[in-house]
Amino acid sequence: MQRAFVTAAVVMAAFLSFALAASGATSAKQAVVLPKKGGVYVGTIKSTFDLAVTLSVSPNGKSLRIRWSCGTGRGSTAAKNVAIDSTGSFRASGNLWNVGGRFVSATQARVSINDIPCGGSKGSTRLTLK
Repeated sequence: MQRAFVTAAVVMAAFLSFALAASGATSAKQAVVLPKKGGVYVGTIKSTFDLAVTLSVSPNGKSLRIRWSCGTGRGSTAAKNVAIDSTGSFRASGNLWNVGGRFVSATQARVSINDIPCGGSKGSTRLTLK
């Protein structure tokens, strides 16, 4: 009986150590990614109108400016001094628009925009370092 208990304890310990190692490997895949300081990321969201998106990171890498244009012949919208949090994410909103995203690598960012004045245009895309 005691031998069976010891064997079960050893098997359980091995299982737990394997589970912890696997969860550590998963955490490593979700590592925090921060942008390139002073980097400019560009891309286009295909929606009601094409939204040309430019994201400019500050020289210290702690904030950014994001600008998007709504099709051709229309003015652009910008969000300035948008904070980049410790996970590499950012979010800003105005009266009729919302924008948010995160850096997925030092050379790419994922961004999502919902802009009501731009014909209700909304969508997301991956921006690449210029």
